[in-house]
Amino acid sequence: MLALKNVAKHLFGTISIPVLAAIFGKIWAVLIVCVFFIFVILMLAKWFAAVVRISRFIVLLLAPLTVIFFAQATILIFQTEFTAPAKSNFPANRSSKISTRVVWIIFDEFDYRAAFEDRPELLKLPEIDRLAGESFFAVNAFPPAGETLLSLPSLTTGKIVTQTKMQSPTNLGVRFAGETDFTNWRTAPNIFTAANKIGANVGAVGWFHPYCRLFPDAIDKCVMTKNYSGWFPDKHPGGFPASLTDYFWRLGLTVPIVTSFLPKVDDYLAERENFIAIIKNLSRDGAEMATDRDLSLVLLHYPVPHQPYVYHSDSGEFSEKTGANYFDHLALADKIFGELRRAMERAGIWNETTVIVSSDHWWRTMNWQTEGNWTAEEAAIASAEKDFRVPFIVKPVNQTAENHLVYDAPFNTVLTHDLLLAILSGEIASSKEIASWIDAHRTFGKLDYPNAAK
Repeated sequence: MLALKNVAKHLFGTISIPVLAAIFGKIWAVLIVCVFFIFVILMLAKWFAAVVRISRFIVLLLAPLTVIFFAQATILIFQTEFTAPAKSNFPANRSSKISTRVVWIIFDEFDYRAAFEDRPELLKLPEIDRLAGESFFAVNAFPPAGETLLSLPSLTTGKIVTQTKMQSPTNLGVRFAGETDFTNWRTAPNIFTAANKIGANVGAVGWFHPYCRLFPDAIDKCVMTKNYSGWFPDKHPGGFPASLTDYFWRLGLTVPIVTSFLPKVDDYLAERENFIAIIKNLSRDGAEMATDRDLSLVLLHYPVPHQPYVYHSDSGEFSEKTGANYFDHLALADKIFGELRRAMERAGIWNETTVIVSSDHWWRTMNWQTEGNWTAEEAAIASAEKDFRVPFIVKPVNQTAENHLVYDAPFNTVLTHDLLLAILSGEIASSKEIASWIDAHRTFGKLDYPNAAK
């Protein structure tokens, strides 16, 4: 049926009851469907043996493809590692040879202008404002790319990545600016391996990129989460039978006519429920990792303020219902950071840790304003000229408000890789030293971001 569906779609376009109704009207559409089913029943009743012979011939004709399919699947299974290593597989088994500690926080789609310059009047970000007011605070920082798939490889390698190719669950091919060939992100020089070389233990908590699979030899302690999508491996506690039922149900939803009579799968609700779990788990694991004294470098990649928006700042609660927007998730980022800071303070580790807060890319308003949940509050801010800046805040060790420094020279955050190494090696420590270091190393700021308006 799937093969016939694809042939029909190629020849005639999508065939469904809504399409037929749009072309012929509802009454004629119902009549056409009824006639089609009557024809199928009569054909089976009169020429059942012939239908079986033809079907058997088609199956035998396609049988060689089965051998090819299973051969490809077998090769893929033996060549790839499909599951992420468990957290327990990453003990901090190397004694740290350095005394400095850095917690590097990436809030996904954290936008400078929306958070600081054009913030709605009722939106309060006390934790982020407090951090910005007592730290090195850059007001003209630009990301290396406009999407996470490109930006995180750029930030971790210190080189602009212009293209990626997902080659397997453990291999993301990256093409650096000015180069023609793809390099495996896993084997390219990166901040994790560089930190290892100077004796640092590394921790990572993140989403979107499978850090634990990609860097098992360089990251000592790691937690990653499955990403939100329409297919959730953990949503069937009944195991294989329930998963198999769901699979064939979904196949039925792809068959013309049949899909009109099957109950729909509410993937949107499941997506939001899953995203709430992701945020809560990463918040908990991030606080645990940031307070681990055995780790010298910790990357925390949080999935907020990226949508789907599942947090309502007015109530301070998570909800699967719609109605929240980008600014609710800015408030959520503020809440997550506040909880992280308090956890580090309780552990007595806040003052002795350098904390960097930034983003992988700006708020991509052009991507989201066509969504059904776009709000007037968002539209009012997004109507201004596009701004590609992201926050970049560095709280050095033993930093006080008196040492607060606002840095206004434009630079690209791709230099974070080198800055992290300079901090870990003890080359720089204070806000003034960070500013001087960026002055000496910045070469460009805003890039010509491809597809920025899409």
